[in-house]
Amino acid sequence: MSDFEELLKKIDLSDDYEENSMILDLLVQTIKSSPDEVSAEDGAVIKNFVFDEMQKLTALIPAAQPYKQKDLLFEYYARLIALVSLVSDKAQLSDGDCEIIQTLNGIVSSERVVENAVNDVFAHEIVLKEDIAVVVETLKNLTDEYQRGEFFNVLLHNSEKFSKVSDGAKTALAAYTASEIDRFIAEGLTEDKINALEIAVDVAKHYLNEKLAQALTRVLSLENNGVRLFATETLLRCGYGVPQTVIDEIAHDLRYAYLLLYTLAEAGKPELFPEELENDEYIAKSDMVQWLAYPTELNGVPEEIELIGTAKHKKEIFHIFKYKSHSDNLTDELKGEWLIGWSSTEGGTFSEFDLLKNYEKDTPEKTVKNIMKQLIIG
Repeated sequence: MSDFEELLKKIDLSDDYEENSMILDLLVQTIKSSPDEVSAEDGAVIKNFVFDEMQKLTALIPAAQPYKQKDLLFEYYARLIALVSLVSDKAQLSDGDCEIIQTLNGIVSSERVVENAVNDVFAHEIVLKEDIAVVVETLKNLTDEYQRGEFFNVLLHNSEKFSKVSDGAKTALAAYTASEIDRFIAEGLTEDKINALEIAVDVAKHYLNEKLAQALTRVLSLENNGVRLFATETLLRCGYGVPQTVIDEIAHDLRYAYLLLYTLAEAGKPELFPEELENDEYIAKSDMVQWLAYPTELNGVPEEIELIGTAKHKKEIFHIFKYKSHSDNLTDELKGEWLIGWSSTEGGTFSEFDLLKNYEKDTPEKTVKNIMKQLIIG
């Protein structure tokens, strides 16, 4: 049996395409790092799996609702292409295989209305006001907030091309972005709107004008500190002011304090960070919380987090924390238990959800030494 067969069977039986994409991504990285360890038999197994999955996608993508589910399937398709490309020398593609890929490419392209419209505009030598007007008309006909919000995501991916955007086009982009910001605020923030708003206020730095800056100032009054942080970064970078009260409120949110400190430093305004919070323990704790909040980790802020102690290895200082969470990303035996994580001065922030009780000694100092030895430098 191929080394990959059992793993691929598990993916085949799952309809969680977000998780399946993550597994395939890890598989791609593994094969890239050790291509010679993939046998001809492995290549054949992988190829058969890939094209079986692609056959499923030809029916799944057109029927998927809402658009967010389609987008997950697009990502899964991209991972399948990446995977099969790595074994193409071990498993030749037939004319039928190529036809399946062409069919899927056509399906995906026909579904990605927003992405196609924006990418087509940025393919022009100069982006004009009239080009943006055509895209905006397309957006206004869409009712799926996730799909509509993809506009700002694709803009962000094209940010290096803004040198070709005319002043008139930038004014049109600013007007549309400001109107969307005001619509989000007036209608109330759903998850999809929050995601779109975060990207909108971030990419706005490439075409900010006075009207759009006023809209970003209104964003600062929201309670969502993630959105406020992006708005703060854009306003400061473009020379606008941000009330100290807003900066103080974001700084007191552990999830965003570390990012705010970095943002203020990049904007040449480090003095705006509250002096009473600018200490190594608080910044390290915020770094730890921000990392744990990633979807691939806890997907949220831990319910409790405390410093166990610090340790130094060579020139690197480690702040070692214990934290508790009931995240769905944790197995039942880990939920509500003290787990171990650490943040270092060299940028290393990490946790593998190790149970503290498995490394705990009779004093915090001995516990820290044991964690350093067993988990960090051992």
